[in-house]
Amino acid sequence: MNRPWLFNKPPGMGPSPKLDGIGAPCSSLMTSSRQTASMMTGGTTPGLSVHGTGLDIMSQINEICEGLYLSSARAIKAQRLRELGITTIINVTIELPTLPWDKIESVKINIEDSPFSNLGQYFDRAADKIEEVRRRGGNTLVHCVAGVSRSASLCIAYLMKYKRMSLRKAYQHVKASEIYLI
Repeated sequence: MNRPWLFNKPPGMGPSPKLDGIGAPCSSLMTSSRQTASMMTGGTTPGLSVHGTGLDIMSQINEICEGLYLSSARAIKAQRLRELGITTIINVTIELPTLPWDKIESVKINIEDSPFSNLGQYFDRAADKIEEVRRRGGNTLVHCVAGVSRSASLCIAYLMKYKRMSLRKAYQHVKASEIYLI
């Protein structure tokens, strides 16, 4: 089956939306420091809720398996990190800073939330780091802005590599752990 759209831009699309004519990031994709702080602290950024429950799904930290957690940036709160015993945070964003946390190692993977980003180049690095932390008895939290795409993909890669799951099974496992994964 020929699926060129899996690997190429759809016909008629212009240059990649992440770069303008001179190679600088488009201003429409830039996040102001106020927006960034709001996303990181749960400020005035509106949340998503599960219909009829009032549960703010952007504020949840989900356990994927022993030693691995997944969340949005908004869900990260110092008290919750302590409660879960998080020892390493993997920040899978280009738009959010890596915040200094007391006694928590931070790993930054700079990648844009774009269908044209090559997230696959980070699968082994992230999976190996998660497994290294788990073997030392620690817990890793992987997050991006929403906790839906980039960070979930790295969790799926970990499950495939170290838990020997198929892509379908790993995806279903992460989806079952998260109430809003699409």
